[in-house]
Amino acid sequence: MKIKIGFTFIVFFFIYCIIIGKSFYIQVLNRDKLISYSQRQSYRKKTLTSPRGQIVDRNDNPLTLNIKTYDLFKLANEDKIADPGLKLLSKTVPGVSYVKLKSQIKVKNKFHWIKRKVVLTREQFLTLKGIKNLEIRDNDSRVYPNREILSQVLGYIGVDGKGLDGVEYFYNDQLKGTKESKELIKDAKGRSITINSKPTTTPIDSTLKLSIDIKLQEFAETALKETVLYNEALKGGIGVLNPHTGEILAMANYPHYDPNSFSNYNPSQRRLGFVTDFFEPGSIIKPFTVAAGLNEKVISANSVIQMPDNFLQIGKHRVKESFDKKYGKMTITEILKYSSNVGVSKIGFKVGYKKLVSYFDKFGFGKKTGIEYPSEASGLLNKKDSSMIRLSNLSFGQGIATTGIQMLSAWGALANNGVLVKPTLNKVIDPKTVSGSQIIPKEVADQVNKMLVEVVNSGTGMNSKIDGYNIAGKTSTAQKVVNGSYNGFIAGFIGFPTNTPTRYVIFSYIDSPKKYSHFGSQVAAPLFKKVMAYVLKDEVINTKISWSQIKNKNLNTDTTKEINKEKIERNIASGLPNFVGLDRISAQNLAQKNNINLKSVGYGIVYKQSPEPGKTIDPKEMITLYLMPPTYE
Repeated sequence: MKIKIGFTFIVFFFIYCIIIGKSFYIQVLNRDKLISYSQRQSYRKKTLTSPRGQIVDRNDNPLTLNIKTYDLFKLANEDKIADPGLKLLSKTVPGVSYVKLKSQIKVKNKFHWIKRKVVLTREQFLTLKGIKNLEIRDNDSRVYPNREILSQVLGYIGVDGKGLDGVEYFYNDQLKGTKESKELIKDAKGRSITINSKPTTTPIDSTLKLSIDIKLQEFAETALKETVLYNEALKGGIGVLNPHTGEILAMANYPHYDPNSFSNYNPSQRRLGFVTDFFEPGSIIKPFTVAAGLNEKVISANSVIQMPDNFLQIGKHRVKESFDKKYGKMTITEILKYSSNVGVSKIGFKVGYKKLVSYFDKFGFGKKTGIEYPSEASGLLNKKDSSMIRLSNLSFGQGIATTGIQMLSAWGALANNGVLVKPTLNKVIDPKTVSGSQIIPKEVADQVNKMLVEVVNSGTGMNSKIDGYNIAGKTSTAQKVVNGSYNGFIAGFIGFPTNTPTRYVIFSYIDSPKKYSHFGSQVAAPLFKKVMAYVLKDEVINTKISWSQIKNKNLNTDTTKEINKEKIERNIASGLPNFVGLDRISAQNLAQKNNINLKSVGYGIVYKQSPEPGKTIDPKEMITLYLMPPTYE
């Protein structure tokens, strides 16, 4: 008996020693490791990014918005969503099918995505919060309230929140926002129940202020679209420049696209061809040949050029005048006024190939301007082939390829007393800090500008005349190179006022007009005139749209559906249609369909209309729509 007791004591003592030793190992020797393991089970760190920086125009009008969207899902370790919840879910969220949900959400322990990036009103959100076992996660989503307007400049972002094109891509590092480290405490089911926040970076102002005036941009794009469609053209482009600061006030191509649904459009529509595509400029390059001749003193403002009959023979090649006109003798002003290919060729011969190329190079042709936009094209300036026919072609804009932004910038130097300023999409805060390169003396620029005023007053540019202003400008009807040969035309016009404090430069071009004419004087000059007249009214520069009375208003459900690309149904059978929640273009389309006259105040989304929906109106009555950028909670 004593032996059994002793043996039992020894066994228990041995076990006790093992327990004590294990406890010592766990609590002392392996303490830090186990604490770390425990924390990993209970805590996790997550890096969260702050909302993407906003993009605004020069007057602080918003060009982008960050709205709250929601991901709807069921966790793997939760019970199924009950049938009443599924029915309520399908009624609340557009595009969610009750039948489909019921067939998919069958297994208790299976994770299931219901819908991602859903736009919800406050009422919808509160309704969904009441559905048991439905998980809701909020996100910041990018919305472009002006839709097609300025789309090619802005670009768009991908699902990962990174800029993929335009200034969204170029300034992605600035716009992507700051980061915070979050420590999440988990419950038994692995769900986060507490968040401790520790900022890891110093917050910075990530707002990007562009030089663009959104009101001018909208007007210019609308005018461009109308011109392209009216002339049944392939496409077109327009740009507006402040030559003294280099600021781009408006820039666009048509066709354009809606960045809110960018995947629905082809790449050519998303590309800002004004910066990325190059073409032979034609006659709008002639003032630079004249400027080179004046500065080299091989001609003067009073020079007279003896002209051949109606062509210039260069070896086997003939340089012809438009319409085979015979001029005899021509002054330098007349050469520009009537856009003489022969006359400007003779000036080019006097300058010489090497010097003419050097002037073109100084004006920025054949190289990037450095504008803040991805994939800018360099164009083409051949510096080696110095043959006489090459020199002749170069002098009047053939055998050279330029971009719209290059041409706008170069003409900016003519408008800015011979000083070339780098074009920019950023607002210039202090114009006194802007510097440039003196390409030609002021007196030479003045001489060229006086000649260009005559082009508009009584030459090929008469369709660009604006009463009360001296417009210096030049037409262009450039042959278009397609697959190595000339096929079609690009009609262009570029110019600026000489008797205003700011000599805004506008370049407009229409690619392959078919319906009425292919000449720059008939197609592009009227577009220039329309936009320049708008600029000279002084209604667009330094204007800010005020939202002080409405900034805190929430828009109705129709607005969120429009942003989310859901179909909007409008009751137009009884009285005046409901325009609230529509963007400007959609409102115009609805009005046109119902023969309703509209005027609008502001931009963005319609939040109010006068008269109200359902009212009986006179067919001639003007309906006023009030627009604002959408706000969401």
